[in-house]
Amino acid sequence: MRSRQSFGTDQEGREIEMAITLKEKMKGLSAGRRKKVRARAQQLIAKEMTMQEMRRARKMTQIQMAKEIGITQNGVHCACRHRDR
Repeated sequence: MRSRQSFGTDQEGREIEMAITLKEKMKGLSAGRRKKVRARAQQLIAKEMTMQEMRRARKMTQIQMAKEIGITQNGVHCACRHRDR
């Protein structure tokens, strides 16, 4: 296990460590686990693209889509990942 740099302590005396990047986290995973993570990421990306495509196919605004599925317009916006431009 690699060491992490201490950033100090919190009010309760617990050590605060610096966060690691995704790249660092991925390096620490086995090749098989990295493959599973990448596959899941692709599934999530495909789902987001499908939501955007469905909204466009139904000629709905983000607000209309949000009302239809019971989330906020910002939720639809984030799910579409700014691809509506």
